[in-house]
Amino acid sequence: MMFLPRGLSVIADARSALSRLQNIFHAELMEKDPITVDPSLPYALLIRDASFEWEEAILKDDNGENSTEKSSDAPFQLNDVNIKIERGTLVAVVGRVGSGKSSLLQAAIGEMRKVKGDVTFGGSIAYCPQTAWIQNASLVSVKANSEIERLTS
Repeated sequence: MMFLPRGLSVIADARSALSRLQNIFHAELMEKDPITVDPSLPYALLIRDASFEWEEAILKDDNGENSTEKSSDAPFQLNDVNIKIERGTLVAVVGRVGSGKSSLLQAAIGEMRKVKGDVTFGGSIAYCPQTAWIQNASLVSVKANSEIERLTS
């Protein structure tokens, strides 16, 4: 008798999850690898006449939080980008908040839709996104856990 309420609850959760994932299920597939690597290229990175855009515009709600609603506005775009970075050079991308620094890096690694142009790397790449990672622990709790392990062994 207890299975019916739980079953209905699980069905409601599954329906909610499927509706959230529907956009992903119906998204278009990438036709080819967005990154081209040419080890014989004299540059570390070469972007020629490229334009990029995000899939959809990001809206802010009344609280300043990102909203998942689609906007009728055009998504953010980077147009006519030309970059040549020689091997062994140090490059800094600087600018005001919201000017497109992160978008430029994500466009280069294929995270933004490439509308036109070419992006070629001269070798392998690595990217570490700008996301905070905070572990929910303290030195006291780590020490307590090691003390417990020591006492139980």
